[in-house]
Amino acid sequence: MAILEVENRHPGIKAAARRYEVDHLTNPDARQVGIAFARLASEMLARIKTNDPEVTRGLTLLADSRDAFMRAVVYQGQPVQTSFVQGELPVRLQPDDDQTARQTPYSGD
Repeated sequence: MAILEVENRHPGIKAAARRYEVDHLTNPDARQVGIAFARLASEMLARIKTNDPEVTRGLTLLADSRDAFMRAVVYQGQPVQTSFVQGELPVRLQPDDDQTARQTPYSGD
């Protein structure tokens, strides 16, 4: 089912609009997020009639944001995945007394 009205739009806008489909989403919370973003995208397309490349970019960036929020909804309550080895702390650069940088464990401040 097409959520966005893109019949007379540029092919790039039509391609970006496909990312707003929600029929395949089985998680009801993720589906609600998808619908909310699709409504916003639909409103933007109704207001901005041009086929400017920025419209395609806007749809793409909005869909990227939607994807992040949908992942957050799906993963809520699950352990956070990190890219560093368990037990290691991420490091930051901190100047020494002689103004050279050294690595120190990140304390979160």
